[in-house]
Amino acid sequence: MRRFWPQLLMILALAVFVLARRQLDGARVAQGGLALADAPTSLHGVFLFGAFKPLLVEELWAACDRYEREGRYWDLVDAQARLLRLAPEEPAIWSRQARLLAFTVAQNEPDDLLRWRWYRRVLAIIDAGRARHPQDFALAELRFTVLFDLIAGDSYCSRQVRRGVEGAGLLAALTCAADLRRDFPERVEAWDDYRVAVEESAEFLMNRGRFRESRELLVELRGILFGSTWPFPQEPLRPGLESVLRFGEAAMTTLGSVADWRAEPPVLERPDELIDLLEGLAELIRVGGPALLDPDRETFDASLAMLIHVRAMNLCQAALLAKNHDLALRLLPPLNRIATLAEGRVGSGMPCYPTAYVEHLRALIALDAELDESSGQGEEVVSELRLRWRRELQELDRLVTERIGHDDSFARRLMNSRR
Repeated sequence: MRRFWPQLLMILALAVFVLARRQLDGARVAQGGLALADAPTSLHGVFLFGAFKPLLVEELWAACDRYEREGRYWDLVDAQARLLRLAPEEPAIWSRQARLLAFTVAQNEPDDLLRWRWYRRVLAIIDAGRARHPQDFALAELRFTVLFDLIAGDSYCSRQVRRGVEGAGLLAALTCAADLRRDFPERVEAWDDYRVAVEESAEFLMNRGRFRESRELLVELRGILFGSTWPFPQEPLRPGLESVLRFGEAAMTTLGSVADWRAEPPVLERPDELIDLLEGLAELIRVGGPALLDPDRETFDASLAMLIHVRAMNLCQAALLAKNHDLALRLLPPLNRIATLAEGRVGSGMPCYPTAYVEHLRALIALDAELDESSGQGEEVVSELRLRWRRELQELDRLVTERIGHDDSFARRLMNSRR
């Protein structure tokens, strides 16, 4: 009888392997639920018969490939979860599971709360994988990719990174990119990820009026591109880009100091400095600073130029709201010159405020001043002025909505000021 024990053990082990495979093939996870974390992941007998573990791992890998080819993504998610339990020593398994959940499951989940929970699970998987494999670059970069490419562009999920903070996903991606560059200084991809994150974050901070922080990132970006910071050979950069970045640094300092942006509407306190900045921007565009690389997407320096233009236009609108007609008129010539030079050169739909807008705004300012001085005139004259004023305001609203897809709230605020 003793001589049959090896054969019996082999038969039993084979039966366990077949049972495990059937359990894999029969597993199903309900789509759309979050119960996946509680799905069964034990494979009976695997650790009792360790010699068969490599076979089961190989079988699971084959099943994963098959499920992916067949589009059976929930079976694929389940199979990869089992792989993680069986072979956590393989970093590729962590990356594959996290990528699948991020790009196939979370990204396509329509419910905001469920989508955020999936992203949280993705980040938790990546962090657990990194704890086991701190030197694996693919896992570390995947964390940046999920934050930068998916969460940062999702307004709901980005705010959840830091509860209620706009742009928290992008700034978390920036921190992640800085860590990536620190931990993998020998990888050019890590440096390139950091450069892209700095560029996008600087533009985001500009648009949110956080000029000092934006300037700091522009200084960092210039150091990466033109200083001794970048340790790898790179293709020659576009001529004039360094001067554009230096101009951007100075522009952020100027914008932060010329107005009280906390007031509503903002109050321009040093108009001469703003006009000097606008004239400098017009000259930069004239000599070919912001260059068009893609007809459907503006370059970073073109975005910088248009942001300065928009912020200055906001101050001109604020002057009109405050009934400071002379100040509003002073800002129009450089704004018009920038719009004229930039038209058709800085990407689709730019500038936001075209030359036609500037001209109608000039007419509106004149009509607004006439209305302020119309007391004592006949009712018919005042009614005619109001009608013309309203038509100009409607045209301004139409022009800006046509460019950016929505109104900029200026027309509504000015209309309310006249009620």
